[in-house]
Amino acid sequence: MSKKMMIAGCTGICLLLTSVAHGAGGDAGKVLPQTSNEAAVQQHAEMQSARQQITAEAIRDKMLNAIDYYTTIQGTYRIMQKPLGVDDVVEFDVSVGDTPGSYVKVKSNVTGKQSEHISNGETMIHLYEQEKAFVKQQKIKTVTKESKIQKGPRYYIDEEGIPVYEYRKDPSYAHEAHDVIFPQAYGFWLYRHPHKVVGTEPYLDRTAVVLVGTLAGILAEKHQASRFKMWVDQETGVLLKLLETDDKGTVSNQIEVLRLAIDKEIDTSKFQIIEPKGWKDISPDLSKKREVRADSSDKEAK
Repeated sequence: MSKKMMIAGCTGICLLLTSVAHGAGGDAGKVLPQTSNEAAVQQHAEMQSARQQITAEAIRDKMLNAIDYYTTIQGTYRIMQKPLGVDDVVEFDVSVGDTPGSYVKVKSNVTGKQSEHISNGETMIHLYEQEKAFVKQQKIKTVTKESKIQKGPRYYIDEEGIPVYEYRKDPSYAHEAHDVIFPQAYGFWLYRHPHKVVGTEPYLDRTAVVLVGTLAGILAEKHQASRFKMWVDQETGVLLKLLETDDKGTVSNQIEVLRLAIDKEIDTSKFQIIEPKGWKDISPDLSKKREVRADSSDKEAK
């Protein structure tokens, strides 16, 4: 081979190597676009990291103290409980701020009956449309921001070996909507029944933490369910959805929020206490000083 050809060949190779080296060096300071596989790996890593940061204990505590994480809450949910023959739609408008109050309407898809439960923080009235009757509770105990805080442990076993569940008071007295807006009973499940966080999902423009677990004992018998899956609002602890299933996977109990607005303007005129004309007053005789507790500790929550 002649010297000319060798030099020409070397020159071509050298130019090629120089070009490759220049190209690599030119992109060194740039962020190259991710491939679909790289993006998927990164998303999975981010989800894993978020899952590790969201503990079941933190979600449980938010469920037990949900009223601390919002001022107003409005919405609609459906609750179906096959063992009890319940299929209700519940609408609620609730304020737990400086002027607490609530309006809750419950309509049965089974019987068609409808009831309304109203509180202005000082007086409550329960209206039963089909019966044209009402129950009025005057001078209900006012729950302030300070007095609503539960002191001491929320759950413990007493000296007789009986589980004790300490429920917090609700300043709005919206007890008929507590399954969703103040789900303490379901939060107590996370003390006694095996469970784990499996991830997060979008739900009605909220971020839901998803938990799965198993039920046993009296609760499993009463609910005719051995497994549960919860969707809990990450920010407030509000229960967005619940599925309870038996060993065959058949749904025995279900709660599903259909509409939800948190910390939006609310129509407080709904909290007015008005006795319907011509309706029968079936209020209990409070002169007997019989104590009425809206929430009580039970041997098994819910």
